[in-house]
Amino acid sequence: MATSATIPGQAKGLSFKVLVLGFIAGALAVPLGHQIVALILYFVVQGRAFPWDMTPQANAHGLPRVVNLSFWGGVWGILWALISPVVPRGSLYYVIATIFGAICATAVSAYVVTYLKGLPAGSFAGYGLYLNAGWGLAAAAFFELLKKKV
Repeated sequence: MATSATIPGQAKGLSFKVLVLGFIAGALAVPLGHQIVALILYFVVQGRAFPWDMTPQANAHGLPRVVNLSFWGGVWGILWALISPVVPRGSLYYVIATIFGAICATAVSAYVVTYLKGLPAGSFAGYGLYLNAGWGLAAAAFFELLKKKV
């Protein structure tokens, strides 16, 4: 009897457990990757907001900004869990994860999210490349660590 349900039509070894681990890795990557890059930018670039913002956000149902970002980081982590089986391992794995975060997450934020919020396209793109690259690297590291430990 199988202990986890395999998703039909997906790569061997892709299970509900792997998707949950992807979500957890992506969510952890926000406060421990994305926000560490935000801290570095806070000290280097004048006018940046301090990271780990716990102020309730009206557009996030009253959740603190960092919690909202962590949820969406988890959603992106699921996407990473889906594509990671085809990514070569070794150093290239982390390079691709960093590029995935920097380009994919930033592009969606800069063009889809801004459109949905009624903001000018590309308004989140500036430092988003750095922040989301930090997320991608951390998410891949946490994902690999969690897969080995759980």
